[in-house]
Amino acid sequence: MSDILDPAALIAHLPLLVPSETTLSSPQDGLAALLHTAMNALAFRLIAVDDETTSTSALTVLPETWNKSGPGHYMFKYKHDQSSLVFVLTVSKLGGRTVINAIALESDKASSLDIATADFTSPSFYPHRLNTDPLINGFISSNRVTDLMSQFKLKIISKLIPGLRKDGYTETATTSTTNAPSTSTQPQAVPRFQPPPRVSRRQLLPVTAKDRPA
Repeated sequence: MSDILDPAALIAHLPLLVPSETTLSSPQDGLAALLHTAMNALAFRLIAVDDETTSTSALTVLPETWNKSGPGHYMFKYKHDQSSLVFVLTVSKLGGRTVINAIALESDKASSLDIATADFTSPSFYPHRLNTDPLINGFISSNRVTDLMSQFKLKIISKLIPGLRKDGYTETATTSTTNAPSTSTQPQAVPRFQPPPRVSRRQLLPVTAKDRPA
């Protein structure tokens, strides 16, 4: 089964989720649109892009106002069939970094991902009008998109809906080598037997008066 968050699939699907003739004005526009595309691929249904309006049905295309607060801030509000909760995803610019926050509104299930914007985007690519140059160039390479999706799954998705079921989706496992026990199969060296020092018969005899120092 192919990866549902495969970079090529996401990049191909992204233009279908934004208004026609859209221009991605900044790297943050690109990241926000890409993350929304990932949420859409995982069957999260968009219901709003702000706190003022909420649609009763899923929005198949982002409204024209989706990036009106960019590049500083973006908000996406979702529902999902595997949960009764409402999920909010925000993307914020913080200097040279992009901070991604998510929460299930009716609970305390909050999560966060902080990335260096330049590690995942090419600033010179923006502003970018869709359907002109290949969009993947705005994210440096497919490998960079793969890295971002791995972090996004681990830090955001798995916290919002643990064990999410979707064909082509697997949760990213956490790994750590800190304080891990050694797995070496080499036998430990056994200390060689050291015989006790030899003691002369004279040393074992009682000390006499003449043997004592004056």
